[in-house]
Amino acid sequence: MEQELNFSSSNYRRADLSWGGMSSDGLSFYGMVEDARRGAVDLIGTSLTLRTDRAKAVEYLPPIGTETYALFIPASGRYTRAS
Repeated sequence: MEQELNFSSSNYRRADLSWGGMSSDGLSFYGMVEDARRGAVDLIGTSLTLRTDRAKAVEYLPPIGTETYALFIPASGRYTRAS
């Protein structure tokens, strides 16, 4: 894709493994959100939940896909373990 669209990229992982958000002081940000806000990165490529605190610091692109999760809990006493 880089050649086709004429761009380059690099990957890195934050040491704190934080997606990021607003700090407890309510004035600053942390994690990948802070990296994008201060221009250290141009794009965050991950599943990043849209949150109002993050939207104060970064622009979100329209989603390119969605995922649905489900949790199934068997009724009490109806669970049997396969042997």
